[in-house]
Amino acid sequence: MNETINKVLIAIGIPVGLMLLCLPMHDGRIVAGVLALLVSFVYLIAGILLLVVESKQLGKALLISGGIVFIAGFSLCAIMFSNLH
Repeated sequence: MNETINKVLIAIGIPVGLMLLCLPMHDGRIVAGVLALLVSFVYLIAGILLLVVESKQLGKALLISGGIVFIAGFSLCAIMFSNLH
């Protein structure tokens, strides 16, 4: 498998594991969504910095995984806020 894909899968696995650990809590879905959004912004900033510093493979992996985690966190927060009445 491609080295970049391996790094993307590892980078996605860490926040998804943390999100799954947060779900059984009282307001776990909100915490998991906010955690995913924060991690995605950190991944995006780190990916841009790594692209500038010439670590292109890890930078691309963090940008891709940051985008995927952002979509997951945004959708989780949107689902939670749509259920509030």
